[in-house]
Amino acid sequence: CIQKKEEFLKKQLSNLPENLQNATIIQLIQIQREINIKLGKCNVCGDMRNASTQKIFEKLPIENPIGLIPIKDITADMIESFKIELPLRYSQSVIKKIFIQLRQAFDYAKRKGIIENNLLDDPQLNTVPISKKETKTVTAYTREEEIEFFNLLDNKKVRKNENDYRLQLHISACTGMRMGEINA
Repeated sequence: CIQKKEEFLKKQLSNLPENLQNATIIQLIQIQREINIKLGKCNVCGDMRNASTQKIFEKLPIENPIGLIPIKDITADMIESFKIELPLRYSQSVIKKIFIQLRQAFDYAKRKGIIENNLLDDPQLNTVPISKKETKTVTAYTREEEIEFFNLLDNKKVRKNENDYRLQLHISACTGMRMGEINA
């Protein structure tokens, strides 16, 4: 039975497109990002944040970045090493985004037959580590500070060939949109 199973899995893997047989986490995240855009789960502007999160897999762990290794060759120890470095470098919100992408890559690899066992089915490996970075508190302008800011902004003379962000800042203050959303 074990031999038949291995033959079946090998045949299944050989039927995959060549670019998926040795797919890395980064490649699988890229595929998943494209699928999310096509399905309308994410727009192109929103995907820019996902692209920057994806780059983290190229860097960590420093000695052996798991994003550059074929997903079928990744071990539990590699994931543990990855989890150890994350809290030292990133905030909790970034770590959560990293784990969303990691889970998507492993789920996709399992569905496509690239891997037999999803390592993240192990609750210990699938647990999001807690960041060691202090959570930043965001504060808003007081009404007086806001008035002063917009008075300064409206009275600023923009030099020729210099970007003028005044209108964007007004739109952002009124709508809560970020600059990328306004530009889009």
